[in-house]
Amino acid sequence: MKEEHLPAISLALITLVVVIVLRMWQRSHTNFDLSDLLTGDNGRVSLSKFGQATALVVSTWGFVIQVEQGTLTETYFGLYMAIWATANTAKAYIAAKGNQDENKSPVV
Repeated sequence: MKEEHLPAISLALITLVVVIVLRMWQRSHTNFDLSDLLTGDNGRVSLSKFGQATALVVSTWGFVIQVEQGTLTETYFGLYMAIWATANTAKAYIAAKGNQDENKSPVV
């Protein structure tokens, strides 16, 4: 096996393991649906969810490649963690702010 094929083989194995684990989880938990990762409340594909899932896959693959090549720096690791933490924090803040705005009584 050539070393140049190792990233593709790694990606295939990681993808296979993730799919198997998610499928097993979905079968054992009826309220868990994989389509919720990409679809909105209306059942249609959500651009923001699809974009976030795509960004997660791409950035994680970049992380894996850098670990494999031994070029992972503290800066990249810190940025990777900060970006995902910030995205989740912003999402929670926006959701909380939206709930506050809905609970305000209208001015009469």
